[in-house]
Amino acid sequence: MLSQELRQFSFGNFPSYLHEHQKYNSESSSFFSHLVKDRSGKPDLFSEIQTHVKSLFSNNAHQCITVAGPPSVGKTLLLTDLYLHLLEKQQEYVPIYINLHRIEDEIAQSNGHKNEAIALKNRFFANWKTLTEEINKEKIPVAFIVDGVDQYQRTKQKIDNKFLGLLKEIEIPKAIIVGLGSHNSSEYPTHKGNKTRRISNIPRSYKTFILQDKSVFHDDLDSFLERFLKWTAQHRSGIFSDNKNDIVEALGYLKGKITQFSYRWVNCFTLWLLLEKRDKPFDNSETLSEYYRNFILEEINVDDNASDTDLNELAKIVFSVIIKGAAPDDLEKKYQGFKFIHKHQSIRDYLVAIHVVNQLENKNALLPENKDLDYLYDYGINRFCKEILFKLEANTQAILAKAIRDNFDNYSMAARTYFVYLLGRFELDSIRRDCKSFLNNELEKANTELNKETERGKSELLYRRALYISLMYLGEPTAAKDYITELINDSKNDQLNRGFHLEYYGDLPYVPTSPGMFGHVDDLGRCDRTFDRLYHKCMESLNGTPNRLLELELYTLGSLVQHRHASQKFNLSETQIERTKSIIAKALKNGRVISTKVLYRYLRMLQINLKFKRFNPMSITRLIYRLKTEARAGWEIRSLKGIESVAEHTWGAYTLALVLLPEKIIEGHPLYSKSMKYDKSEILDLLFAHDIPEALTGDHPSNNMPPWVRGKQEEFIEYLGMLSTYEGLASLKKIRTAWKKFSTNSPEEDINVALAKEIDKLENLMELHFINNDIGKQVEDFGLFKEDLEHQISNSFLRNAMEKLIDSYSSDQDLGLIFEAFEIDRT
Repeated sequence: MLSQELRQFSFGNFPSYLHEHQKYNSESSSFFSHLVKDRSGKPDLFSEIQTHVKSLFSNNAHQCITVAGPPSVGKTLLLTDLYLHLLEKQQEYVPIYINLHRIEDEIAQSNGHKNEAIALKNRFFANWKTLTEEINKEKIPVAFIVDGVDQYQRTKQKIDNKFLGLLKEIEIPKAIIVGLGSHNSSEYPTHKGNKTRRISNIPRSYKTFILQDKSVFHDDLDSFLERFLKWTAQHRSGIFSDNKNDIVEALGYLKGKITQFSYRWVNCFTLWLLLEKRDKPFDNSETLSEYYRNFILEEINVDDNASDTDLNELAKIVFSVIIKGAAPDDLEKKYQGFKFIHKHQSIRDYLVAIHVVNQLENKNALLPENKDLDYLYDYGINRFCKEILFKLEANTQAILAKAIRDNFDNYSMAARTYFVYLLGRFELDSIRRDCKSFLNNELEKANTELNKETERGKSELLYRRALYISLMYLGEPTAAKDYITELINDSKNDQLNRGFHLEYYGDLPYVPTSPGMFGHVDDLGRCDRTFDRLYHKCMESLNGTPNRLLELELYTLGSLVQHRHASQKFNLSETQIERTKSIIAKALKNGRVISTKVLYRYLRMLQINLKFKRFNPMSITRLIYRLKTEARAGWEIRSLKGIESVAEHTWGAYTLALVLLPEKIIEGHPLYSKSMKYDKSEILDLLFAHDIPEALTGDHPSNNMPPWVRGKQEEFIEYLGMLSTYEGLASLKKIRTAWKKFSTNSPEEDINVALAKEIDKLENLMELHFINNDIGKQVEDFGLFKEDLEHQISNSFLRNAMEKLIDSYSSDQDLGLIFEAFEIDRT
């Protein structure tokens, strides 16, 4: 009898839009597998969850299975179908489905009557208490499926924590499955004050299944849409029948709308909205903004004369809660406002954008003291802002752009950053010219004023980032090169750029903060949405679609992959790795695509490192250590095998420079030159770096070097310099600079290069004497080789040192006397 009551309770919690007499469909698990991350090659989804449920009963620990994902991605649908699956497929326990969304909606519809809201809440908990008392009495094992635990905005009733606390008190064996609106199993952003509200009573997660929007670029999009349509026909009333022709027609319709409205990701809400409204008059909307406008006006059911006023009022309410962090309790008096706070993310984004554009259009609102201007927005909001704003009359756009420029210095840093974004997106040539000149001037000022050590450094970096990107959009030829060079040379800046993209495209939660700057850095977690967006934009551009941000987006895509590929977390799929390899190869092959040399070198470095399954940047030390066993070719061809390694030669040259060269010189010193600056530390760097590429190519006699060697050495030294972009490695660019100087600078024009090259020969001469005298190995051409080396040392200071070094091998310089003085026997 109790089992029947539990069944009735569960079905009473089902969403109203589902069929009244739901039954489990075997294809449901396959459909939802398309929405769950990393399901490729995995077993049946519901069967796997059922196995984990059994484990929870066995462990008898207060843990839960988590089904997480953003709003409207399909969590409720999955959980209701999972309930039906468990109800049909097993007899060991009773599943119960609890939907906190419905309780919240009932409270919201109380229209702000506090007593009625409290009564509704108390009634729910009283009914639940009676039910759980029966469960404890009958000792029936129960699997609780709890949906809506962290709904996007909460009323002050705080139902979720109280309900989870009651679950904890149930004495019989139980398993808990929780639906969460975030990837984190214990907290989610509430925006207000930029704080995070903890759900304190949630059990520790035993296993998490993350649902995600479906990318429209995935190869299996058609398959997903077909499964979605079949599932919809079977589960939702009145949309269309499970007829093959109806499904084919609906599939074509959906794909057409996805293309028309430039969707990048779709989910159940998006697709259902398109299907449900396809016979409505507003289906002729040209843009998604127009489509949503008509949908919302129909939902709030106002007449045409009042429509704009009502829409703007609603937009202001949504902006206040989503962006400014107003308490959602304030909306209980405005049910329509509360209702739209809980609508799909893209509906909220559209309403926020309406309010933003309203502020920009109104000259009385476009004032520095208007704090509604002090925010940055993510991709979802910005796409609507641009779509709405640039549908305005040309004269209106020109007036807006001029007003922003005229008052620019009076705005906050956050407002200026957003205005810089807007000034770079105007499409009319007459506006673009003025904006380009203005932004170039602002960048020059920002570069002068930048101080990374101040507390505002991050805000300034974001501001300059916006300047660079808008200038790229406006066609400034050096903007991409300059900004990418900064990112490569400054890990803080690069980290900020990655974090911005992740928050912008939704891999990190968008949390508006005061003063409105993006707050996240790259946590090396999953980057699926950002990767997907950047990859397809870059691929479209490489295939011919114009994109002024191509070079920056190639770099950002590479940087996201680079740091995950080197991390122990390794949050990358095989598909992402292979796609990165393919797009890098395509970009490097097309020489016209990459005009920024530093980007070419960076992508080449990444191309090499992606050959590793996981690249540890410390591996480069192993490669350089090969110099310790890399034999010097000059001795090898003289049949003196293993007599000296490249590392020993480098150490010898470094030692000679350290011992012989003065720290500073003054006028009158043999090394003094008015036209060239002497620098001992630079000479030491030159000597340290001059043979490092031989770790890759091996040592080759300079008079018999194969033609390929020099090119490979140059490529390797560029590769080595780019490794500095990895966390944990110090800058290796000094090695690159020193090697290139040693290899290319003329000794006649650079005294430091001249001295380094002669010390290189002096060390060779010293080694010749060392082998002949200290090691006792005969060098057949000793005399000729000695004469040739001495001839290559022309600097008077070094020739004097050379004579003294040779003299140290005279008969009266017995090193044994030193050992004897220290009472050490090394015979």
